[in-house]
Amino acid sequence: MKHRIMIAAVLLFHCALAGAAPLGACAHRGDARHAPENTVPAFRSAVEKGAHMIEFDVAATADGCLVLMHDATVDRTTNGKGRVDALSFEEIRALDAGGWFSPDFAGVKVPTLSEALAAIPENILCNIHLKGGPETAAATALTVQRMGRLGHCFLACGAAQAGAARAAVPGIRICNMDRQDGDRGAYVRGTVDMGAAYIQLKGDEEGLPELTARCRENGVTVNYFGAEEPEKIRRLYKAGVQYVLTDDLDACLAVLREDFGVGPVPQIDDETAVRAAVSQYFYGILYYDEPLLRATFHPDAQVSGIRKDGRLDHQRFHDWVAYTRGKAPDPAGRENSIAHADISGPAASVRTELQWPSVHYTDYLSLLKIDGRWVIANKIWRAR
Repeated sequence: MKHRIMIAAVLLFHCALAGAAPLGACAHRGDARHAPENTVPAFRSAVEKGAHMIEFDVAATADGCLVLMHDATVDRTTNGKGRVDALSFEEIRALDAGGWFSPDFAGVKVPTLSEALAAIPENILCNIHLKGGPETAAATALTVQRMGRLGHCFLACGAAQAGAARAAVPGIRICNMDRQDGDRGAYVRGTVDMGAAYIQLKGDEEGLPELTARCRENGVTVNYFGAEEPEKIRRLYKAGVQYVLTDDLDACLAVLREDFGVGPVPQIDDETAVRAAVSQYFYGILYYDEPLLRATFHPDAQVSGIRKDGRLDHQRFHDWVAYTRGKAPDPAGRENSIAHADISGPAASVRTELQWPSVHYTDYLSLLKIDGRWVIANKIWRAR
């Protein structure tokens, strides 16, 4: 019964997205008032509070990895120095992205795009603000598609980035960020002309009702950057803004609840969460995404299996996951599926089938719910 109720709530929320003027709170860089911005803890806090949308920034490292960083340099939000595009992923991953905010978050890492998506369930919109050029846009769109997240993600970017993203993934949705600081009427017209699904207004509130009405008439969802004061948040929603980007998520959620009768997004049920964890596992092994696999498995997990020749293989997760390092993804001809899933309290067992060109794997995954998250605690596999 609980599962049916959750499905209904999620469907109602997404149906509202296609209908008239849904209202929601957008956690700007996550719940950045209570956790370091653009990090997994900030996203988990926003999810727990029921944010309707989460905004975060994506940039490419010197070696082409997609990481979350608002600034062009790592100086402000880590203990390091240098431009993001001049540092390797390994160099950025070694930095502390939480200690600057509070000693409680010391040791938090700069997340990858795939780790960020894994931390945000599919009943919450992802507002992905691109910080790079066309190559970053295309790579981001492909990651969103490959992780099966097109339904709740969109890219906030300019026309050149949008063109590259759409060339790579025609179904990717766009929030037009071109001409934000010019004539707002022209900005709205340009957004409609480029077929963008979202617009991000900012600044002066004068004329806002007319602008938002014109957007909605053309099927464009209206975001606004940004507001923290309850009175301003209230005015923005009354003027037709649909999602307010805010650094005070608690205040924004309170206004929605008290003045507009809009509650927080409900937490996903355990079955959905378990299947999401297994989907992350599939993506991790298909694209050799070591950071995502590390986020999906418990660090003390064991991996055991029977090879095609009958030999037994047994490794600690730390050693097993190392095989992904440096490998180029080759997903051609590989299919993965969940054959069976059984959930009992804080434990789950899942059987998966992985058909690759030269081998068929049956994996038996044991998952545990720890601190509200489902992680893989044990993997047993058989190759045929």
